[in-house]
Amino acid sequence: MPLAAFGFLVYLTFRRKVGKYHREIIAFLVIFLLSVLLSLGSYTPLKVLFKFPPFSFTRVESRFLAFSSVSFGLLSGLGIDILIKHRGRRIALMISLMILVFHALQLAWTFKSYHVFVDSNEWLTKPRITKLLPDEVRVISFNQEVRWNDALPKNGWFGKEPLLLNGLNSMGPNLNLVFGIKQLGVYAQQLPKRQEMIQRNMYRDDILGRNIRDVFGVSDMIDAKNDFEIIENKTALADIRIGQNIIKVRDIGESLGRMNQESFSPTSDVLWESETMPREDEKVVVANRSYYPGWKAFLSGKEILIYPVNINQQAVIVPKETEISKLAFKYDPWSYKIGGAISGVSLISWLMFLRRFSVQ
Repeated sequence: MPLAAFGFLVYLTFRRKVGKYHREIIAFLVIFLLSVLLSLGSYTPLKVLFKFPPFSFTRVESRFLAFSSVSFGLLSGLGIDILIKHRGRRIALMISLMILVFHALQLAWTFKSYHVFVDSNEWLTKPRITKLLPDEVRVISFNQEVRWNDALPKNGWFGKEPLLLNGLNSMGPNLNLVFGIKQLGVYAQQLPKRQEMIQRNMYRDDILGRNIRDVFGVSDMIDAKNDFEIIENKTALADIRIGQNIIKVRDIGESLGRMNQESFSPTSDVLWESETMPREDEKVVVANRSYYPGWKAFLSGKEILIYPVNINQQAVIVPKETEISKLAFKYDPWSYKIGGAISGVSLISWLMFLRRFSVQ
């Protein structure tokens, strides 16, 4: 129904029969078309824009569909409004009833064949596997898709509540946000390059995979292929440690190559990317946190530099006699503040713009 209303409005617009809203409709049509093209990223002629700011800062092109959805909804609603004014209240009532019945049936069918309702207390209760894990743990999950696919018959999740709840035992990426279990892997449409390099190799059953799991403190691996098997990793390193052997590398590619060697020692070696090297009277403290813009480090309240190490970890240089307890790390990204300001200005601009469409 919205698509029909949208098409009707486009037809009237090109016939110049939309009255005083003609310019606004053209503006929203442009926004709609541009945002659809931008959401396709490298699959349109506009892909060249993503090489230049601010588009080069965009990580997920599909988010431009937010503009498409808003524009499409407004244009569809305006199309129905114009149709009502042209055809009268009787037609308006018929159209409203058709839309209501159509979408009610659509929602009912969707819920029947896909969605499942689970009691929130059951869903938010820690799965039984967490009782078998130590208090301080960082995990990665193998084959968790097997458990979820067990609960995904042709007709969706409906009636498969036990299997769905059982799948929580896989402790897959992002469930750590719900249950407070540290997880090395993440789910994302587009990963930062450093994290992507770790995630691509952390499951390997070779020198590189084992070294990555040790360096990044993976204490337990959960294999969900047959049931839920916990594999303990006794050589996992602590989240905060002192680096003993600083190895200078050019970039993350060389770091990955070094980790793939038998000579690499996770317990003592630190792969150091920066040109600045620690002096004899200094030591390197490695923190098992992603090297990502926005992190700040403080020594006794004074900000100090953070250096990239081990592909995707942070390190600071401090005097040798420094106590670790005097160090503090804080995540305070400037991008969050700028994004908030842009969002606020955008919202106010939209509201002011939409006042032109207010019903008199």
